Amino acid sequence: MMHRTVLLCGFIVIFMAAVTGAAVTKIVNGENADITDCPWQISLQRNENGADWKHVCGGTIINERWILSVAHCFENHLTASNYRIAAGSSFLSQMTVFRSVKQIVVHEDYKKPLENDNDLMLLELATPLTFGSTINKITLDDSQSNGFVGDDCKVSGWGNTDKVGGDSYPDRLQVAHLAVVSQEYCSTFYLPPHHIINIDSKKICLHENGTDVCDGDSGGPMSCKATDGSTKLVGLTSFGPENCDGSDPGVYTRVSAFLDWISNKMIMIPEKEDDPVDTNDEQNEKNRKNRKNKKNKKSKKNKNNKKGKKNKRN
Repeated sequence: MMHRTVLLCGFIVIFMAAVTGAAVTKIVNGENADITDCPWQISLQRNENGADWKHVCGGTIINERWILSVAHCFENHLTASNYRIAAGSSFLSQMTVFRSVKQIVVHEDYKKPLENDNDLMLLELATPLTFGSTINKITLDDSQSNGFVGDDCKVSGWGNTDKVGGDSYPDRLQVAHLAVVSQEYCSTFYLPPHHIINIDSKKICLHENGTDVCDGDSGGPMSCKATDGSTKLVGLTSFGPENCDGSDPGVYTRVSAFLDWISNKMIMIPEKEDDPVDTNDEQNEKNRKNRKNKKNKKSKKNKNNKKGKKNKRN
């Protein structure tokens, strides 16, 4: 079983591919990137047993409160409180915008029927992001017929840049443009007895010899130009070959195959009127004061209407 941590425009996690030689994701032979070119990119970070926050995966902003990433970035023995996102800078060391994760929604059929299947999760943020030139959302691709075969699509992240598995993690965001290949072609690289992987319509593949995503790039965005010229989120870095040298295609979760799941989960979890305190950013003090003012007003009102009346629940 190989582990893969990927980051495409933001993402690093340990991906468990139940196949000998299934891969890791990082960008090898990429180029320095500017966050303004992919402002939807975030760094998913983890804290365990009181240790420092560390980048583990990438992720993609789909609105002010929700991040899309891959399921294998989540460790089952942890909770949402062990994760946060960082956004708004090309450099991990210069991040100033952080958000706590309120809850993590992993696809119910992740690893069913095979380990690599339905590799998808949503993260709800404790407080919404404020959009600008360095933090913004990307539109989800809704095409059912466009396979993008032959198109060059963009991947990005802070994943490993050593193609043979060494540890070389950049501080600056990396980006690469890779060609989309057909499912039939991609499947030839993942056949038994070495692999037990089904390259179906819920997956999409990129292949460029010498260049690939790698450990720490998982969950990050694969963005492509749609027929109308706009940039769409087409895939999420999922898994690939053990060596990130581009010898075999990398495989991505196809976003358009999960549009109903994404929208249903976001609708099923309504936002609360008052956001919880997020201890990770400069908005904290403002949120605290707003809550205090509301509390004082409510307290005054209760005193004036105290005669045996019960407070209404919101």
